Formats: sequence, C-alpha cells, structure tokens
Amino acid sequence: MTPQELIKLHPHIFALAPDNVLEMYCDHHMLSTMRSCEAKFYEEQLAHVGSKTQRYFSLEFGQWFHECLECYYGCFKTTGAAPVLDTWVVAALALWHEYDLDFFAPLPGTKTADMYGDAKKYYNLCKWDAKGAITRLLIQYYAFYANQRMRVVDTEISFGRAREVPLGQLLVKGYPVRCYLTGRIDLLVDNGAKIGPVDHKTTARFDGYESNDFDPHEGITGYIYAINSILSDNAEARSSGSDKYAYPTGIPQVCLSGWIYHVSLADDEPRFKPTPVYKTHQQLDEYRLRQLRTFRRIYELATASQKLENYGAVEMNTGLCNNLYNSACPFRELHRQPFSQREGTITQFYEIKPAWNPAAPPVKRAKHEEEVTK
Repeated sequence: MTPQELIKLHPHIFALAPDNVLEMYCDHHMLSTMRSCEAKFYEEQLAHVGSKTQRYFSLEFGQWFHECLECYYGCFKTTGAAPVLDTWVVAALALWHEYDLDFFAPLPGTKTADMYGDAKKYYNLCKWDAKGAITRLLIQYYAFYANQRMRVVDTEISFGRAREVPLGQLLVKGYPVRCYLTGRIDLLVDNGAKIGPVDHKTTARFDGYESNDFDPHEGITGYIYAINSILSDNAEARSSGSDKYAYPTGIPQVCLSGWIYHVSLADDEPRFKPTPVYKTHQQLDEYRLRQLRTFRRIYELATASQKLENYGAVEMNTGLCNNLYNSACPFRELHRQPFSQREGTITQFYEIKPAWNPAAPPVKRAKHEEEVTK
C-alpha cells in the first residue's frame, strides 16, 4: 500500500510532510487500544466500525464532567477566581439534560440487587435523586478546589497535529516514518515551583490506594512527556517572553511531573484526592520507545491489507470481550460470529462511519461556557 493510499484511507493517522516523508499521528486512546486488543483497534481506527445505538454511562458521564470542569477552570484562567457557584451549577445541570444522562436510570422500583451494568453505575452515583446528587458533587468539588494555590495556565489543550510532540522516526524498508504523539490535556497548572498537567479520574469509591492506581500509567506519563517536549523545544520563545507556558525566572524550564485529581462517585467523604506523579528523563525516554514500538505495529496492520481476510489476521484479546472496563466490548457481537457472517452482523448491529477528520474542531454539547465565564 502506497503512502498516498494510506493517507486517503486513514487521514487521522497518516499524513505527508512538506518534504514528502510519511508521518503518523496517534493519541493515548489509540495506542493503548492497540496494545490491549488489536482487533478492537482495527474495528475502531482502520475499519471505522461503530455501534448504531449502544451508549455507555461511564463514557458520557466523563464527557459531561470534563465540560463542566473546562468551564470551572476557564474562569480561573481568565479572571483568576472561581466562577459564580449558582451560575456554574445551573449550567452544569442543563448540560446534564443535554447529554440525556437520565437515560441510564434504572426503572422506578427496581431493587438494587437486580441492577447491573450502566443502570447500576448510574444508581451508585445518583440514587433516585439525580439533580440532588449531581448538585452535591459539583458544590463539593467547587469548595474543595476553589482556593487552590495554583495558576491555571490553560484548559483542554490539544496538541500533536502541528508536530509539537515528536516521538522519533521509524525506518520501514529503508524509508523513514516520523511519529508524533497527539492528545488533549484536561488542565495545565503552575504552582510556583513547577508546571504540570492535571488529569481527572473517577472511581466508584476510595480504597486508600489511589496513589498507585495511575502510576505507572501511559496517559499521565504521555501528558508529562508532551508538556516537557513543548517546553524544551521553545527556548527561543521563552527567552523572548512569547511562550505562554513559560516558568517564572529561575525555575527549571522542564516538566517532569503532573497530578491526578481523583474523584469518588460515592456520596461520602472524602470525595476528592489529588496525588502527584513524578517521572525522570529516563522514564520519559522509555515511554517514548514503548510508543514507537506500538506505532510500528499500527503501521504494519494498516499496510497489511485494506480489509481483513479473517479474524486470525489480528491479535484478539478475548479476555476483554466480556469485561472491558466492567462492560462487554462493543465488538463482542461482531467477533463472536464467524468471519463469513461479518458483513451481515455489521449491517444488523453496527454502521460504517467516515474517517475522523483531524482538521475539524471538536464537537461539544455545552452552550453555557460564555455565560459561566462572564
């Protein structure tokens, strides 16, 4: 398969540089999916197969919560203070209804012992009073972080398509392939001593071991690597005062740490716990090399053929088919059928989606950010 064919089929992964060298762009989700199950990666990223109707509470709740926090920290960025509490909560509740998250609520009168899947997750958070439970969560978060001694540098930072975070170069059959990390960072803060990314992670209930849950973890490590790369490659901008991520004078202009902001969905105390994550230069380079090995396998899978000939052509981690983040894999129904029935199964349960357009702006449901950040 030629580079031109790769770019046409998978523009979200491949591009051609001005000097005609092939480039690859992947984010943490793509890389981790590839490592966990090649078959799932193939369906999502190369065949563009997606479920017609399936929804996931954890995914949609996470999207809702991140939009709420973007408004919250956007006020710190623009005004140096938290938003007006009532305005923020009202906007967040309106956004909850825009997402239609009450879709996941169990039927009235259902016994807790009979709840499972997304209905149980919804109930564990909301019980029978979603508005009250969500309002408490937001007010508690507001109170916990309203007086934090950190400067918000930026929120929802997209990086990668402008080649800000190079990982290195593969040599495939004598030809170079440049690899770049892409992604979106929740929050970038400066505590006066260091600058670092913040990633929010929700859990059902704190067990006392939260500091171990995401260290090591490729997600936060990748964000640290990305910010360190951006800082390291902009010395000239920093010296001229034009770099918005610059440190105060005398503080090292590197990023070797970040924070995980843990959020407990259980309605008891404590509900929030920030834990730091530290990395060395060696660990960041080891991270880089791991990603490059995954990039190589993605390249091999993408160039092997335009279509699968059978399910034996890719590695399939069947241990995840019935337990992917405590739910069934969305492609379980497809992969439990013989390959000869693939087209019929896709027609019945799935749809072929167009390749993601990397130049398109992200679609957001929130219409309240301007009102909240006034």
